[in-house]
Amino acid sequence: MKKYRHLRGTLFEIERQLRTRNSGADEVISVAMGGKPALQRTETPGRGFEATQQPGIQQNQPSPATTPPAEEEGQRKITELIRKNKELIDEFTTRTTDAKGNQKPQFKYSGIHQKDLINFISGNEFRAAFQRLGGDFGALTLGIYDSDKGKMEDYKDLFTGDPAPRTTGNELNSREFHGMLISEEIPILCGLGERTFINSRIKYEEFKAINNQAYFIPGYLHALPGLYDAYKDWKSRKITDIFFKKRALNNLFHNGPNAGFWGNAVQNGIKGQLIVAKRMDYFEGTVYSNDHNKLAYPNPPLAYPNPQAFGCFVHTIADRLSQCTRGGIIKICHEVSSNMDKQEAEATAAGYTKGHLIWAQTNTQQTQTLQQFEALEQAISRGQQHDGSPLTNDQKTFLLTMVGFAKAEVGKLQGALDEQKESIKAMANSQDPLLDKITKLEKILQDIEKNTGNPMAPYNPR
Repeated sequence: MKKYRHLRGTLFEIERQLRTRNSGADEVISVAMGGKPALQRTETPGRGFEATQQPGIQQNQPSPATTPPAEEEGQRKITELIRKNKELIDEFTTRTTDAKGNQKPQFKYSGIHQKDLINFISGNEFRAAFQRLGGDFGALTLGIYDSDKGKMEDYKDLFTGDPAPRTTGNELNSREFHGMLISEEIPILCGLGERTFINSRIKYEEFKAINNQAYFIPGYLHALPGLYDAYKDWKSRKITDIFFKKRALNNLFHNGPNAGFWGNAVQNGIKGQLIVAKRMDYFEGTVYSNDHNKLAYPNPPLAYPNPQAFGCFVHTIADRLSQCTRGGIIKICHEVSSNMDKQEAEATAAGYTKGHLIWAQTNTQQTQTLQQFEALEQAISRGQQHDGSPLTNDQKTFLLTMVGFAKAEVGKLQGALDEQKESIKAMANSQDPLLDKITKLEKILQDIEKNTGNPMAPYNPR
């Protein structure tokens, strides 16, 4: 019998009791930062807690005077978690070096990227529409804050050993993180099946050794260190089972679908590194694998999953838009440059390796992002969530409108970059230091943004 299948009196018993008490309906507390909780009672078409509000039905909202104390306490805790996570990301945006003093500007730009996403969803019009359609704004906000923590030094080191504490104010334990990854507990709770995040047979010491050798794997799984923060909040009872599930599903798989860069990542990155690490079964039995095709390569084959909840579709659309506009382009330039072999880069006669990075980020990045948007449109149209319940028609319309907006913004940027193609190409192939090239590219993108507008400004649903 698989681990956790037999759990009684905890997560599964709570779900059973909720369904018995509510006669098939879930009560979901939607918490907006700084706002009052709205108690929504909605029919749930399938298994799980991800309830959605039926369009056009007015929900009864309790007055502040009658809000149960437990709900007020839950709201207070979530608001405090949002505040602490905001402070954490604000602190990350001040970092330009690692703990050893090495230049690491990607930390700063990863923090800026997350702040861009928060800014994108910060408008009152968006918040009202999102909650009216059944979204939980508190879970979405924390899911975004969690999503790229794995790019930060403290959290990234969870893959390779206990991080040296800096200023996170968190206890980050690599062994506990590994235990979370080989357990079925979270995937089962989140409706993802009896699976894990890495092969459950991989022991802790081997886990660290593989990730030290195969640097691309922690990048592929960078949503998981933030999930670990949510996991700790859940275990310490700062958040409920229901809210943990929603927070987790607003983070997990936010880099999908398996198209564009993330599709190529499996073909060109993960395969080779698993061969080097001599652990082709690293993802066997995980949420990232297709175990039915045993003849594929690697074994089992990988396919980065689609978003599994309404809120994560919103998160993913915003994240894909950011990745190929100013903030995301510069962030990725710094991330990729940090992994280049310095001797090889210095030995390249024409600076091709350095130049290709700039060229790719101003050309192929936009094409690959549009491929992901097309795959997202297909996933939204199919509309299946983690528990098999469909997205409502109103949710689909809301999401497809967001995708249309994002595609138009990418098109505007690509048009402006095309007008400067020759000058960018000359700059990319120059002998200037790579960091100088990235700085020049950032200035070009800032000038374009002044003329075309900031695509990550607060989004107003139309």
